[in-house]
Amino acid sequence: MKTIKLLNTFNSSEIFHFRKFLDSPYYNEDASLNALFGAIEQFMKSNTSEVDREKLWEKSFPNEDFDLVQLRLRLSYLLKLAEQFLVIHQMKEKDIDYQIRLGKILSKRNLPKHYLSTDKKITAWLEKNQNSGTIYNEYSFQVERLRHFHMEKQTKRTGENNLSELHRSLDIYYLQEKMRFLSNAMNYQQERNVEIDTGMSDWILRALENSEYLENEVIGIYHGFYLLFSEPNDEKKFLFLQNALKENYFRFSFDQVLVLYTFLQNICIQYVNSGKADFLEYLFSVYEDIIEIELFNEENTMTPWFYKNIITAGLLSEKFDWINQFIEKYTNLLAEKERDNAYAYNMANLNFYKKDYHKTIKILNQVEFDDIVYELGGRWLLVRSYYELNEFNSLDSLLGSFRLFLLRNKVLTQKNKKQYLNLIRFVQRLINIPPSKKDTLIKLKERILNQGNVANEKWLIGKIDELMQ
Repeated sequence: MKTIKLLNTFNSSEIFHFRKFLDSPYYNEDASLNALFGAIEQFMKSNTSEVDREKLWEKSFPNEDFDLVQLRLRLSYLLKLAEQFLVIHQMKEKDIDYQIRLGKILSKRNLPKHYLSTDKKITAWLEKNQNSGTIYNEYSFQVERLRHFHMEKQTKRTGENNLSELHRSLDIYYLQEKMRFLSNAMNYQQERNVEIDTGMSDWILRALENSEYLENEVIGIYHGFYLLFSEPNDEKKFLFLQNALKENYFRFSFDQVLVLYTFLQNICIQYVNSGKADFLEYLFSVYEDIIEIELFNEENTMTPWFYKNIITAGLLSEKFDWINQFIEKYTNLLAEKERDNAYAYNMANLNFYKKDYHKTIKILNQVEFDDIVYELGGRWLLVRSYYELNEFNSLDSLLGSFRLFLLRNKVLTQKNKKQYLNLIRFVQRLINIPPSKKDTLIKLKERILNQGNVANEKWLIGKIDELMQ
């Protein structure tokens, strides 16, 4: 149900205020909708994934016979009220939007004294937020447009105008947004290998590069990303832009600065994957910046992919003490259901990279993973640890239980199962070939490469090459 899906996104404060919103006859003239919302609240608190329509009706309207048409109609009305509430509530939360809209209304009604009072509040907001970058640029343009509208509406023409300020604020806001979306387009082109029509970008870039607007920190940084995407292997540009972003991140909204740091990560990962080891250090330094400014998400929690990526980069860079401190300090920012698995797996992985294989095995033998990704990762860590310790009897037994786990598992796709079953088969063959049998090792390597669809193929090939040397 669309209504319930929307209401499920409300936080506790929004639920509280929406209840008051429904109590107001100005917005809601149908008292039955209050009862319907109350029943929906009960279902939401019970974390029920599917709401039975008849049960919902019974809880909402116990004295009425079930009527599916009426239920759908009332849910539709409630949805419209919820949408209306979100707009009004957001405007109430963001006072500058309210003041700009109010200023236009007062000007239209020819109330210059009232308008002047509103304009003073707007000016105070601008002065307070003049370092907020993208937000300031956007509202500065909206305010100058409002002031121009007001001046045009005055019956007594004084000759006063703000056209210069209006054009300057429009230029800054337009260039900011143009360069932002141009950077997005260039990142998308590289990720998807597609061409995107970016309009008059070439002409605008030439004009921008010959103007004073590049001195604007926000526009300058977006322009820097354009240059970096044009020449991503330019380390000087990369380091300059990384430093500029770290010093000016507060000038961007949370979503915008998150995107910009994602761009930096993508550029680094692209070059790490192509064999340019220097960019691994750069990637790690980007992660350090993100942690320093606590750019996790708006609820100050950490996503599993970020947690995993930073640990991977740190381990590859051999920043073992740093990663140990990171795991101890930041695991609690993961969702509660993920913490135990993430902590155990990554501590085991850290010890594996430190070549303390006995400790890796000890940690993994003391935990039962309830997440398939960690389960597979943990078993694969055990396989490599036993291999490095030359404990081939234990490894052979582990491979047998690993194979049985895969065959019985109902979560993995057939493709994933096949990848790991092939891996197990080739590892079993590998540990049974003496290093002196070079010809047999060469044939095994060829079979692996021809097989395809083998999990962790790179590790297998690496171990064969080690034995052959």
